[in-house]
Order: sequence, then C-alpha cells, then structure tokens
Amino acid sequence: MSYTSRRKQRRGGATKAKTTAPSKITVPDGSADEVLAWAGDDYVRRAAALASEQARKRPRKTVLSALEA
Repeated sequence: MSYTSRRKQRRGGATKAKTTAPSKITVPDGSADEVLAWAGDDYVRRAAALASEQARKRPRKTVLSALEA
C-alpha cells in the first residue's frame, strides 16, 4: 500500500466533488416536451427535473421514464 493510499484511508477516503443541489434550480412548469428539452443531457438539470416531477401531485409517467433513462 502506498503512502497516499494509507493517508486517504486514515482520513476516510477521497473527498467527493461538490455539485449544485437540484433544489436550487428552477424547473420550468410547462409541457412534458418543454421540461425534457430544458433538462437535455445535463445531469444536474435532469436530477432537478426528476425531483420536481416526483413532487407533483400527479407525476407524469412519460416525463419520469424519460428522465430516469
């Protein structure tokens, strides 16, 4: 085991990168196509859109399945 590995192990492993919390992003309140177009391939936006959709009183299955894919 190398010195660096032992050092990380003693400190509890490598530190995780900070990401933008999805709750701080405003997801558009529009059609399913608008939400999916806004989210695109951006991981953070997709996570925010998924959380927003799941919080709806009646989540749209098409949006949920598209965001989870």
